[in-house]
Amino acid sequence: MILKINRVKDFGVFKNFNGSALPEFKTFNLIYGWNYSGKTTLSRIFQCLEKGELHQDYQSASFEFQGDASTTYDSSFSLKPNIRVFNSDFIKENLKWDSDNYEPIFLLGAENIELQKELKTKSDEFTQEEESINVAKKTREDKKNNINNQLTIKARDITTLLGLGRSFDRDKLKQILDEIKTQTTSFKLSGIDFQKYKAQAISNEQKPIIEKISFRTPEIVPITLKTREVLHRQPLNSNKLQRLLDDKALSDWVEIGKELHKEKSTCQFCGNPIPDDLLSKLNDHFSRDYEKLKSDIESQIDLFESLKISISLPAETAFYTDLQSEFREKKPLIESEFSAFNSFISTLHQKLIAKKDKPFDKLELTASDYDVAALVKAFASLNELIEKNNKRTQDFLSEKNSAIQKLKIHYAAEFEINNHYFSILKELDTEQGDIDERESKNKALSKKITLIKSQLDETIKGAIKVNDYLQIFFGKDDIKIQSTPDKKFKLTRGDALAKNLSEGEKTAIAFAYFTAKLEEQNNNISETIVYIDDPVSSLDSNHLFNIYSFIKATFYEFVFDKAQNKNIHKAKCKQLFISTHNFDFHNLIYDWFKKTKDEKYQLFMVERQKNSFKDESTIKINSELIAQFNSEYAYLFSMIQNFQQTPTETNENLYHLPNIARRFVETYLNFKYMSRHNLDEKIDQLIKKNVDCERARKFMHYYSHSLSTDRVVKYPDLSECKAVIDIILNAIQADDPTHFSSLEDAIK
Repeated sequence: MILKINRVKDFGVFKNFNGSALPEFKTFNLIYGWNYSGKTTLSRIFQCLEKGELHQDYQSASFEFQGDASTTYDSSFSLKPNIRVFNSDFIKENLKWDSDNYEPIFLLGAENIELQKELKTKSDEFTQEEESINVAKKTREDKKNNINNQLTIKARDITTLLGLGRSFDRDKLKQILDEIKTQTTSFKLSGIDFQKYKAQAISNEQKPIIEKISFRTPEIVPITLKTREVLHRQPLNSNKLQRLLDDKALSDWVEIGKELHKEKSTCQFCGNPIPDDLLSKLNDHFSRDYEKLKSDIESQIDLFESLKISISLPAETAFYTDLQSEFREKKPLIESEFSAFNSFISTLHQKLIAKKDKPFDKLELTASDYDVAALVKAFASLNELIEKNNKRTQDFLSEKNSAIQKLKIHYAAEFEINNHYFSILKELDTEQGDIDERESKNKALSKKITLIKSQLDETIKGAIKVNDYLQIFFGKDDIKIQSTPDKKFKLTRGDALAKNLSEGEKTAIAFAYFTAKLEEQNNNISETIVYIDDPVSSLDSNHLFNIYSFIKATFYEFVFDKAQNKNIHKAKCKQLFISTHNFDFHNLIYDWFKKTKDEKYQLFMVERQKNSFKDESTIKINSELIAQFNSEYAYLFSMIQNFQQTPTETNENLYHLPNIARRFVETYLNFKYMSRHNLDEKIDQLIKKNVDCERARKFMHYYSHSLSTDRVVKYPDLSECKAVIDIILNAIQADDPTHFSSLEDAIK
C-alpha cells in the first residue's frame, strides 16, 4: 500500500508539497477538489509510478511516496508498486476516435492505438512505396519496351535492306550487339566500304566468268632496232635504173613483169621480142640484196600488223556492281595504253610502207621508243579486276553472306552509337536492382504489417471483456463494441451504429477498458493499487449512478469472514483512490466509504492556494463538513456565510472566495431564473442596483482563476471581499427570504 506522499517538488501546481503531517492513506481513499485545483495533476504523480517514468511535461520534478514496512517509492523508480491509474491521460491514450471516419469508429487501448498508428504508418508507407515501386517498374518497363521497340525496328530495317526474310530478328541483333560490346565504334564501316558491302549483300545476280585479256608482250627494243636497220639499209648493186627509181608504179610494174617473163623471149604484153640485155639489166636493178631488203620489209610489216591491239574489253555490266566503279577507272587507262601502243606500231608500220616504196632510200625513224611496261601494267591491273570478279562468281554465296554479316555488325554498331544501347541496359540493370531491393524491404514491411494485424486480432478479443463490463455498467446490452475489418472498433445500439455518444458514455467505455486491462497478463487485482480520477464527466452526469455502482461492484465486496465469523467490508483491490470534482458523486462514494468504518477509509481535499509569490496546490484532510450537506450548493453557502460572519484575511480565503461566490450565484440563478449560460445573463434580476450589480459581477469575473489564469498573483483585499459578499447575501435574502431561511437552517 501507499501510506503517504512525503514530498512533491516542481510537478505542475505542486511546487513544494510536504505531506508528512497528513494522516496515512487507508484502503479506501476519497479525494475532493474543484476543477483546476490540481486533482488531475495528483493522479499523474501516481501514474508516474505506474509507468516508471516522469510525465513528459514535468521532467525536472521529483517526489517520494511512503509504502509499507519502510518502503519508499520515488522519482528514481528503482522500486515500483503495482498500481493502475485511470484519468484523462488514460482516456486520451486508450480511446482514440478515428478522425478520418464519419462513423463512430474508434481505437481502444494504448497498445491498440500505438499498433493502429504503427499499422497506419506502415500501411501508408507500404502503399506509397508499392505505388512508387510500380511507377519505377512502369518507368523501367517503358524504357525497356522503348529500347526493345527500337531494336525491333532496327532488326526489321536490316531485314528489309538486306533481304533476310525471317532469318533475322531482334534477338539476333542483340547477340551481335553483345559480341561487339567492347569495341563498338571500330565495327562501323566507312562510307566506301558500306557501299561496297551493301552492293554485295543486296546483289541477287551471279555474274558469268569473264575471260582474262590475253596479250603477248612484244620485244619492243629489238623490233624497233630491226625496223630502224631495215629503214637504213640500201641494196648494194650500183647499176640502178633511174627511171625505175623515179617512178615507183613503173618499178612495181616492171618488177612484176620481170617475174612473169622468166624463161620468156617475147613480151607477154606487146608480143615483141624482149631485148637480150633487158632482163640482165633488170636483174641487176632488182638484185638479191634488193630482194632480201624487200623480204625483210614485208616481214616487219607483217609483224607490226600482228602486233596491233584489237582486243575488245568486257562490258561494264559484266562486272559486279561494286566493282564497276573500279572498272570505270581502269578502262580509260588501258584504252589509252592501247592507243599509245597501236600509235607507236602504226608509226613503225608506216615507215616500213614508205621504205617499201623507196627501198633504195635510207629512211630515218623519228618516233620515240615506246615503254611497254605501262601497257603490261594496265593489262595486269585489268586482269586482276577480272580475276576478282571471277572469284566472286566462284565464291558468290560466301562473299554475299560475308558482306551481309559485315553490314549486320555495322548496323548494330550504328544502333549502339545512336541509341546508347549498352548505357540503357546498364540503367535497366541498376533500376532493377533498386526495385528488387525496395521490393525486398517492402516485403519485409508487409510481414511486419501482417504481424501487427495479428497482434490487433488479439486486442480485439479483449473487446469481449469490455462488452461484459459495459453491460454491467449500463445494466443492459445498450452499447456494444464490435471490431471492424480494418482492426478498429465500432459502437452499436442494437443493430444500428451508436452515434452522438455523450462524454459520459465515452468515459464509460474507457473505464470499462481500464477495468478489463486490470486483468491483463495475469495481473492479480487484489494486489493492485487502483487510482480513479474523475470518472464522471462535467458535461454528462446522466450516468452518475451507473459509474458509482460499477466501481463499487468492481472494487468492493461485503463478504463473510470465517476468521472473524462475520461479514466484513473488503476491497477487491489492494488499495483504492477515487478523486472527483463532482459533489454528488463525492457524496455517493462517501456514503459507501463511511460504512466501512473509520479504520478503512480517509477523506482528503485538493485545494489551490495563492499568495503574492506563487500559485500552488496542496492536499488537506477533508472533514465531513462537505458531505454532511449532501449538496454542494449548501456547502458553498456555508462557506460564504462563515466568511460574512467571521471574515479572516488569510490568503486562502481571499484566493478561493471569488470562485466560491461565482459557483454559488450561478447555481442560484440557474434554478431561480433558469439561467443556462453565464453569470451575466440574469444577475441584474438578482442584484437590482446597477452599481452593486456591476461591482459583484466584476469581482466574480476578475478574480475567478478559472476565467483569469493570467492573474495568478492577484487576489482581492478583505474589505472588498466583505462588501461583495454582503451585496450577494443581502440580494438573495431580499429576492427569496424563504429560500434564504432554508439555507440557514440547512447549515445549522
